[in-house]
Amino acid sequence: MNFTESSHSANDVFLKSRTGTFSYQDLDNYTSRLKNWMTKHWAYYHKPKIALEADSSDDLLLTMAACWNLGIPFASIDVAFISRAKIERINPELFFGRTQTVLDKFDVVHIPALTYDSIKACSPDGVNAMSSVTPDDVFAYLLTSGSSGRTKIVPAKRRQITHSAHESSSYLRPDPQGLWLHCLPLNHIGGIGIIPRSLLYNTGIYRADGFDAETISALISEDPQIQAVSLVPTMLKRLLNFNSFKPNPNLKAIVLGGGPVSTEIVKAAHKRGFPIITSYGMTETCGMYTVEKYTLDNGLSSGKPLGDNEVKIVDEVTNAPAAPEETGAILLKGPQIFDGYAEEEKNKDAFDEEGWFHTGDFGTMDASGRLTVEARRTDMIITGGENVSPYEIEAIINNLPGVSESAVTGVPDEEWGQKIIALISFELKELEDIPQIQTSLKQLLPPFKVPKVIQAVQTLPKSSLGKLQREKVRTLATDLQ
Repeated sequence: MNFTESSHSANDVFLKSRTGTFSYQDLDNYTSRLKNWMTKHWAYYHKPKIALEADSSDDLLLTMAACWNLGIPFASIDVAFISRAKIERINPELFFGRTQTVLDKFDVVHIPALTYDSIKACSPDGVNAMSSVTPDDVFAYLLTSGSSGRTKIVPAKRRQITHSAHESSSYLRPDPQGLWLHCLPLNHIGGIGIIPRSLLYNTGIYRADGFDAETISALISEDPQIQAVSLVPTMLKRLLNFNSFKPNPNLKAIVLGGGPVSTEIVKAAHKRGFPIITSYGMTETCGMYTVEKYTLDNGLSSGKPLGDNEVKIVDEVTNAPAAPEETGAILLKGPQIFDGYAEEEKNKDAFDEEGWFHTGDFGTMDASGRLTVEARRTDMIITGGENVSPYEIEAIINNLPGVSESAVTGVPDEEWGQKIIALISFELKELEDIPQIQTSLKQLLPPFKVPKVIQAVQTLPKSSLGKLQREKVRTLATDLQ
C-alpha cells in the first residue's frame, strides 16, 4: 500500500462550514458524548443500527464520524422521500434527526426518534476510542441510487472503505491542514465515504450546504485550503460555465464519479489546469474501485483497479473472457466487493459460482488493464438489431448550442424493437430548436443512432446525487411519445 498513517493534533480542523469550525478535539468530545449516551440508554451501544437524517449539517457529519470511531453502524436516510415501507426495510433501532416533523415519521412506526441535541446534552465520559471492531464489521447500511430500479440495501464493511482510501491516497489525499470540499448528498456512498476517508487520512472536511455552483466555484478557485473535491459530471459542467472557475494553487484532485463522463467536459477542465481524477465504483464497492489521473496522452478511461481489486470483462452470454478492447459485461472481485445485499432475495443473480460480482455495467479493458465503462445492460438500446449506447448520443447532444442536458432512452416499437427517444432540457426557452437538433444529429451520427423522437422538457428526473433515474426517464419518454 502507498498509504502512510499520520497523526493529527487536537487542534487540527476536522470539520469546517459556514456555520462553524470543529477540531479533532471537538470530534473526540462529541464521540465521547455519543458513547456515553448510548451506554446509558442502550445495553449494547455498538449493536444497534442507527438511522440518521441525511440533510447536510455539522451535526450529521459529527455523528457519522463518531459512529465510525465507535464502530456503530448507521443508515443515512433522505427523509423527504421516506415511507413506512422503506423504514421497515432498513429496520433501524434508533433515529437521530433535526426537526420534530421528521421525528414524528419514526414515532409512527415505534422507533425512538431524537434530535442531535440529545447527544450534545450528554456529558462526555472521557472515552472516545473504538470498541472492538474488525475489518469485516459493517460501518454503514447504504442505499443504492436506484438509477435503474428499486433501491437496494448494501451493508458496507470497514475493509471496503479502508482499502479504497489506502490505495487511492496518492491520487487525492489532502496535505495536513488541507480540506476535502464536501458538496454531495449524504445519503449515498459518494458523500458518506468522504467522512471515513478524512478520518483515515487525518485531514479535514469543508462542508458546503449542498451544491450551489457559484459558491462551489468560488471555494475551489479561491480557498487554498481546498485540496480535493468529489463531483458528478453534471456539477463539473455547471462549474465550467464560470469564466472565473480556476484551480487554486493547492488543489490536488477533482474526483469524478457517479456516471458516464463526457470527454469534452474533462478536456475543458484539464485545459484550465484542473487535476481530474476519473474513477469507477458503486455502492456495492463502497465507492472508488478503479482510478486514474486524466492526461491528454492517456485519454479518458476509469483507470486500473485499486490494490487487490480485480476486474474481468466477459461475454454476457457465454461468460467467456473478452479480448482486450472488446465490449463485455463488467465483473468484479476483491476486498472492496460487498458480501451481499441485506435482503437475501436481491442476491440471486448478483454473484456467480466463482464469486465474481455481476455489476450490470458494460465496458472494455485494454491490454494494460485500464477499464473504460460504456453502459448498463439495462440502459443499452437495441434498435433494428443494433446495440446503441444512450451515453454516446447524450454526449453529442449535450455539446449542441443551447442544450443544458439530455437523456436518451429506448421505448418498445413494433418496427424497430426499440425506438430511440431523446429528452432535452434547454438553457433558455427561446433556445429550443428541435428541427436544428435533428439536423445536427443527422450529420454527427449514423442513421440508426439518430433519435426518432426529440422532446423538450423543463427538467429531467434525477436522484439526490444528480444521477439520471433511467427508469423514470423511460416512463416519461413513453408517456410523451
